[in-house]
Amino acid sequence: PQAGLTLTEGFSALLHEGLRVGHLDLAVLYNPAHSPDLEMTLLNEEALVLISARNSLAGRKAAPEKARTVASPASIDLATVATLPLIAPSRPNAFRILIESEMMRIGCKPQIALEIDGLNAILDLVKEGLGHAVLPPYTLRSLALPHPFVTRPIIRPRLMSRLMLAWSSRRPSTATQRAALDIARQVVLGAIKN
Repeated sequence: PQAGLTLTEGFSALLHEGLRVGHLDLAVLYNPAHSPDLEMTLLNEEALVLISARNSLAGRKAAPEKARTVASPASIDLATVATLPLIAPSRPNAFRILIESEMMRIGCKPQIALEIDGLNAILDLVKEGLGHAVLPPYTLRSLALPHPFVTRPIIRPRLMSRLMLAWSSRRPSTATQRAALDIARQVVLGAIKN
C-alpha cells in the first residue's frame, strides 16, 4: 500500500538501457536482445503487417473501396514491401531494426520516405497517402475509425515481433516487484486481446 509508481514511456532501446542501469524496475519491450542482465517472459508474438491508406494504389489493390473490413486477405512478400515508400520510426526503434535486418537478410533495403517517432503521426501520414507503415495489426484496434486503412500480411519471410516483459536479473526480487510484474502482465495481455 505504500508503494509509489512511476510510468515511463519510450522506445524499447531506451527502456532496455533504463533496466540495465537500474533506473527502471521492469519494462515491456519489443524484440529485446538477450542479456545476462535481464530476465524476460514472452507476453505476445505477432507478425507485423503492411498498413496502407485504403485510397492509395496499394490499398485499392488489397481491398476494394466498398469493403467494410480493416484486414484484407491479400498478402505481400517482403521484397515487394522493400519497393514501397515507408513511413517508419527512426533507429533504434525495435520495429525499424526488425524490418531492416529481415530485408537485409533477403538482399533488400527499405525505402524510408519519412522517419517519424510517433505512432499517431505515422498513421496520420499513411492515411494521407504519403507512404505505408509496417506495424503490428493491433495498432489499428485502438482507433475509433480504422476504415481509412487496409492491412496486408507480410510473407516470405514473415516479420515476427516479440513483446516481452523484462526486469533486472541483478537486483533482488521484492514483493512489490512481483505484484507489479503480475499487474503489468495482466494489463498488457488485456490490451492486446481487446
